[in-house]
Amino acid sequence: MKKIIYILSSGHSGSTVLGSLLGNLHNAFHIGEFSNFYNVYSGTLETCSCKKTLQKCELWSKVISELDPAVIEQYEKMRLEVETSIFNKPNNEKYKQLQEITDRIYKVISEFSGSEIIIDSSKSPNRAYLLSKIYGKNLFIIYLKRDFKGVVNSYIKKRGDFNFNKFVVSLFKEHIKNKYVKLKSKSNFYYFNYEGLTNQTKVNNLIKKLKIDSTIDIKTELFNHHVMAGNRLRYQKSFHLKPNTNKYSYSFYQTTILNLLNFIRFVL
Repeated sequence: MKKIIYILSSGHSGSTVLGSLLGNLHNAFHIGEFSNFYNVYSGTLETCSCKKTLQKCELWSKVISELDPAVIEQYEKMRLEVETSIFNKPNNEKYKQLQEITDRIYKVISEFSGSEIIIDSSKSPNRAYLLSKIYGKNLFIIYLKRDFKGVVNSYIKKRGDFNFNKFVVSLFKEHIKNKYVKLKSKSNFYYFNYEGLTNQTKVNNLIKKLKIDSTIDIKTELFNHHVMAGNRLRYQKSFHLKPNTNKYSYSFYQTTILNLLNFIRFVL
């Protein structure tokens, strides 16, 4: 395993889309939102993108067979303790154990997927911070930013009505955490705009920053391979990238607040 690529973002910012896109690079494997590994493993959250449980999936079943069930249970317990808050100061011994187990799991995934580049689209800044402590310069963090009007549109499309003010506050808090990761992490850290996913030049520049000797033609058919968790896109065996269109009608107040939030994120 040469490197870990971690996609950091707010919810509904397109982390699964970016992860699946990069998963089409040579020698790369998009595992999806690995923070949900235990939930999928225990059967409380959907299935692999092949529509089979992890225990029956041709790839994940091999990964699980190499991991003691007790170790998986221990991993989840310690992960929740550490990743609950980015400002936690965990017990050094527990933190070391979690680092060792996390590294062990990623190496097993690398072995059975035959990929030296693992892409984790968990989004969480807490997990990004943990991984930065484990992998240092071998971790490449992509802070995926999306126009907040697009984020709101995606949220409404999936969940329906919502409390606008609470949602905006949660987005702002998430951005502060993401900036904290950038300030504290010693890993590679890059920005990328969701709107650039349909721009070949911008995608090529991102791949170059990730130091990957491979390319993707974004106009061709792209594929998902055993993405463990993420949005519904992962259930499509193949997909094409399309420009995003916002259908939600924003009030003057909402437009003003979202534009202000976009500006604050730009300057902070």
